[in-house]
Amino acid sequence: MNDNYCVNIEGDRTNFKSKNAIKRFKNDLKKSKNKDFKLEFESYFKEGFGYTSELNDYSISVKIVKTKLDEELSQRELNRKRLREKIRNMRGVRSSNVYQQAKEMKKNIPKNILKSYMDLNRTFDVPVPKPDEVLSDPAKYKELIKAYASRLRLTEDPNMNNKLNKYFKSLAKSLNIDVKDGEFSAEQIQNIVNGKKDNDDEKTDSESDSEND
Repeated sequence: MNDNYCVNIEGDRTNFKSKNAIKRFKNDLKKSKNKDFKLEFESYFKEGFGYTSELNDYSISVKIVKTKLDEELSQRELNRKRLREKIRNMRGVRSSNVYQQAKEMKKNIPKNILKSYMDLNRTFDVPVPKPDEVLSDPAKYKELIKAYASRLRLTEDPNMNNKLNKYFKSLAKSLNIDVKDGEFSAEQIQNIVNGKKDNDDEKTDSESDSEND
């Protein structure tokens, strides 16, 4: 091999630390024959960049590349971006659905109840009964309203707690249901919610049996 070969660099040279770093890189690469032409990236390139090389009898062809670490960081950032877009789209769909529901209920639901329901469901995907369902059968939801309205700390999210409490208190006020703060424990509330789910499941099964008959 000819020791007077030249170094040809392919890629964006702004990824070198400086113009002087380019000169040093070329000179050091020529001298690194006994080290298989391997140099430390950090000495010449900006963070996240390095090089690959191909040798022949007359020259060294160098290609500037991103390092594996930088590629992993870029992929993680891309994944985060996709997740943010997915959440934003989900919120957009949820907001659209809540708006449609609100439009349908507007004529029959008190303004303060409707507003608190929209504020809750526009922000959080929480399985709470809709205002029209509650107002059409208050007795069915009385204990649930008292439980949720009596306790401010329901989840680990203070914002969700505030919106949940506000919604159920607006229902309680409209239905003249007496609410005492702290009357229910978290365990009691969970039992009420689970009891309601069990009753709904039994009702669904019963309706299904009737249809089969």
